[in-house]
Amino acid sequence: MRPVSLRFQAFGSYAGELHVDFARLSRHGIFAITGPTGAGKSTIFDALVYALYDDLPGFRVDGNVRSQYADPSTPTWVSLDFLVHGELWRVERRPTQLIRRAGGGTPVEKKSTVVLGRVGEDGELVAGTGVTRKSDVKVRVDALVGLTKDQFEQVVLIPQGRFEEVLKADTQKRAPLLRRLFPVEVFTRLTESLRSIASARQADFEEAVRVRDAVVERLQGAYDAAVAHLPDVVRGELFGVDEGGDESEGAGGRAGGAPMFQVDLLDRQVEVLTEGVRRVEVLVAAQASRGETARGQLEDARRAAAAWDRWQADLALSASFAAEEGCDVVEMAVLDRARRLADLCGALTEWGEATRQLRALQPQLAALEEAIGSAWPDELDVIAWSGARADAHEAGLLAERLAAEARRFSGETGRFEQLVETGRALGDRRSASEERRIELAERALKLDAEEEAVALMTEEVRSLRAESSTLGTHAAIVTVMEREHQMASRRAAAVAEAVRLDAELAEAAAAAARAAERADAVRLSWRDGLAGRLAQLLEDGSPCPTCGALEHPVPAEYHREGADDRELDEAERAHDDALRLRSHIEQRVAEARGVVDVLGETRPLEEVEADLTAVRGALLVARDASERLVVVAAEEERRRFALREARDRLGAETRSLEVDVARLDAEASSYQRAVEEFAVEHGQFESPAPRADARAALAADLRQL
Repeated sequence: MRPVSLRFQAFGSYAGELHVDFARLSRHGIFAITGPTGAGKSTIFDALVYALYDDLPGFRVDGNVRSQYADPSTPTWVSLDFLVHGELWRVERRPTQLIRRAGGGTPVEKKSTVVLGRVGEDGELVAGTGVTRKSDVKVRVDALVGLTKDQFEQVVLIPQGRFEEVLKADTQKRAPLLRRLFPVEVFTRLTESLRSIASARQADFEEAVRVRDAVVERLQGAYDAAVAHLPDVVRGELFGVDEGGDESEGAGGRAGGAPMFQVDLLDRQVEVLTEGVRRVEVLVAAQASRGETARGQLEDARRAAAAWDRWQADLALSASFAAEEGCDVVEMAVLDRARRLADLCGALTEWGEATRQLRALQPQLAALEEAIGSAWPDELDVIAWSGARADAHEAGLLAERLAAEARRFSGETGRFEQLVETGRALGDRRSASEERRIELAERALKLDAEEEAVALMTEEVRSLRAESSTLGTHAAIVTVMEREHQMASRRAAAVAEAVRLDAELAEAAAAAARAAERADAVRLSWRDGLAGRLAQLLEDGSPCPTCGALEHPVPAEYHREGADDRELDEAERAHDDALRLRSHIEQRVAEARGVVDVLGETRPLEEVEADLTAVRGALLVARDASERLVVVAAEEERRRFALREARDRLGAETRSLEVDVARLDAEASSYQRAVEEFAVEHGQFESPAPRADARAALAADLRQL
């Protein structure tokens, strides 16, 4: 706040009206109000305080403001114009007083009034800005001035003997005053903002510590569970257990020889557990292979046991063949004798018929013998075929033997087809396993790319969090810069107004100089023609108005080209108008320069605007970062969780694939052994169906033979 103009009437020791133009005085920089005791110096400051706060300074004993020297009909009032942030304000106060009318009579009491409003360019209050309630005016004045009455007296009106008291006041009393005097609210807001940021950071840190402890606890439990599920042999190999089963020194006193879980050694412990999982998978694959081998051996043992049982049964059955054969020989001999006796009559007839039929079948017999000889397999006994040609019974037995081989080869055909189907199925499963392995590798590559993308998002979140953390600081700086820009804009406008008024003042001064020159010339011309005009008024016998003579022997000549009274009046009036205009402009220049001085020195407006634009840009960046941080952080958390689940699924599927591959290798080994056994039994691995058909056809030919 800077006072510009103070007017008051019938106030204090002044009976009339007084005008103190602070704007013109401020052009000299610093000024003093001096005078002898009782001259009315303090009354000026009393009027200033009264205009602002409706009260006299606190060190005044008498609170009456009306002048005891004033005429009863002269009202008491105070008017103060003051500048606040480049705006001109006016406050007018009239105390409660008794005013006598000019014609006399009983004095009339006038209630106190107050008006506060902003002053426009025309010097009048701007409509709509006036405040008339005392409470509202007090609140508004305190806000505009920035000081309460007590603080104003401490800072502006320090009486004699109390300056040291203000300086020595404790911090509790001086802090509110200094806080009102200096613009520390930006630092207060900045401090609060930094304190809020520090609190948020502390809370984030404590939450991170809590989350870390929880994660460490979960890792400890998972680590202990993983170590407990490892086989003893793997746990001994990984953590060092001696042959007697005692734990080594590196066991750390934990079950199974596992060391204590330590976050600092997390990578090492993860590597150890990964190696343990790999060894367990190798053991599982080996056990699966051994299990398949054992199952194959069990099947072989079962088949051998079944063959042994059949052989034992055949042995038991063959033990009774000798006794049965002896009984059969006796019975056959009796039956033979009976048959011979019974058939002797027709034997010759039948022999003759048989001889005839034999001769008829001889060509067919030769063809069959030739067909059987050509189709006889090399691996069969040729001697047996020779015996079959001579003995029908031998031929029947040989046919039965060939038919049995045909049936056996037919059974082996099913076995061959089953082996072929098993090989095809193993090939399909092997191809499916390879396809699964390729698919899992592709998924692993995709997950690696996703992990890199999540890492980039994590870096972006960290960057956005750093940018958004400056939001409060940038907001506070923008507020300060906007206030500085407002002050710089007002000062630039005031400087431009002062420059314009300086130009107008120069023109007005030049016009006043020209008007003065013309007035001097017209006045000189008027004086030169004054004697001639007076001479026209002289009459003999009448006294001269100048010298009093009654005779006028040589009167002055009258020249009409001289200036008359009208021209003189016009020239002097023009000169007065020019002087008034120059004085008015001088007053406006003084007010404008007072406004510039009140605003003080500021940085150039262009520099302030550039800095403000930069800070606003930084604020927008921080605000955008804060808004984007919410979205990116949520997306990063979602993708990180999905990536972790996908990694777990991929690991489980990979381990399942390795188990399937191990099982498939075991089955392939068993299949290979079965193929080799089949090849050993049949000479080569091919379908025995053609051999079965050949044996069946040969058996049929032998039966036919």
